[in-house]
Amino acid sequence: MLQDAQLVHAAQRSSQHGAALHVPASKPVQLVHHIRSGHNATLVVAVNELMEKGDELGVFTLAGKLVGSAVYEGFPTLALAIWGDDPRTAEVEGLQPLEAFVVKKWQAKSGKLSSVELSYEGSTATYSTDDLITASMQRSTSLGTQNLAQGLQLYPNPARDRTHLRLELPQAAKVHLRIFNLNGQLVRQVAQQQMNAGLHEMEISLHQLPEALYHCQVWIDGQRFDYKLMVQR
Repeated sequence: MLQDAQLVHAAQRSSQHGAALHVPASKPVQLVHHIRSGHNATLVVAVNELMEKGDELGVFTLAGKLVGSAVYEGFPTLALAIWGDDPRTAEVEGLQPLEAFVVKKWQAKSGKLSSVELSYEGSTATYSTDDLITASMQRSTSLGTQNLAQGLQLYPNPARDRTHLRLELPQAAKVHLRIFNLNGQLVRQVAQQQMNAGLHEMEISLHQLPEALYHCQVWIDGQRFDYKLMVQR
C-alpha cells in the first residue's frame, strides 16, 4: 500500500522515473477521496508544464466515481494511490480488477476541471491490486470550454449488431472515435477524419464484438467525450 514517503521502484531506475518519487503530504481540497479499501495500485505520473504547484490530480471510474487523488507539489513525478474494491464487502468502494479508469486535473488557479491524456509505459489505464502504473502527461483539455459537439447521441444503446453516433458540429473539426473494452484495450477504431460543420451520423458495426460493456471515446478537436456502450444479443 502506498504510504507518505519517497519511493524508488527497481523497475524504474533506468527510466525517466528513476529519481525518487515524491508522495505528496498535502491533502486535496477539491478532489477529496475518503474511502480506503485496503486494496490499491500506485500510479506514477511524470509531470510537465501541464501542472502547477497546488493543482490536484484525480483518478475516476468511467462512471465518474473518484478512486484516488493527490496534490502536485512541484516535483518531477507525482505518485498517488488508486483504490480498488474490497471483495469482502457488499459495497463497491473502488475499481474492480482490470477495470478501466480516466484521469482528471483540477487547476487551483482557475478552479477548472480538465480531462488529462496520459501516455502509459508498458501498461494500460486499467486497475490491478498492487500494480505499479507509470505514465507521462501528454495534454489536458478543460471541461469548462465550449462544447464542440451539440446533441451528441449514441443510439440504440444497448445495441445488437450496429449502433449510430449522431453529432452536430458548430464548426469544422477533427473527429476521432474509438471503442475500448473494460480492460482498456482498443477493440475498434471507427473514425479519424476531418468533418465540416453541421449534422453528421455514423453507423458503427458491432458484428465482431462479443456481448459486453464497452467504453466509447470520442475526441473532437482535443475535447473528449466518454460513453458506455452495451452490446447485447
